[in-house]
Amino acid sequence: MSDPLNLLPLLGFAVATAATPGPVNTLAAMSGARYGLGRSLAYVMGAASGFTALLALTGLGLAGIAAAAPWVTRAMTLAGAAYMLYLAARITVTRAQENGAAPQRPPGYLNGVVAQWLNPKAWIVAVSAVSIFVTPHTDQAMALSLFCATYFVVCLLAVGLWASLGRFASGLLGDAGRFNQAMAVLMVASILYLVFAGFA
Repeated sequence: MSDPLNLLPLLGFAVATAATPGPVNTLAAMSGARYGLGRSLAYVMGAASGFTALLALTGLGLAGIAAAAPWVTRAMTLAGAAYMLYLAARITVTRAQENGAAPQRPPGYLNGVVAQWLNPKAWIVAVSAVSIFVTPHTDQAMALSLFCATYFVVCLLAVGLWASLGRFASGLLGDAGRFNQAMAVLMVASILYLVFAGFA
């Protein structure tokens, strides 16, 4: 990007889209509440890496391929909804170690990557980002590289913040289970909205 002032709207877009509520951030909060920030960092890193890869491939033409086959987009929407509901349910029903049994593991790096790739919101943001911040520039490779680097950092911090907020909220409540039950309701509502919007 030749104009350095473009960094400001680029950064603002990244913060606004990465930090707002959505399935991936909700899962981060639930994981933070149940397992703590440290054990949720692999998921956080996976979410940041997964979206950055999605953004890069969208800039290289992946969006056009998806647009040419609408059934693929719809299938991914349904698969993503099912996958994220599965992760949310797994976190919600997890119990602390009882009777010597090992507790379930928190969602890991691959879970974060897959959650982004099957997240309808991530696809919408990636396509919008490329059309606004990459396509208008003559040096699209440089524009895409700059945006991917910026978004990786912003996404890493944003998803990590959600995990931290989940830990903090569960500490206030004194019960991660109650917090995650409330977040699960929000998760279901957001996923239903994304699914119905995608099929409208």
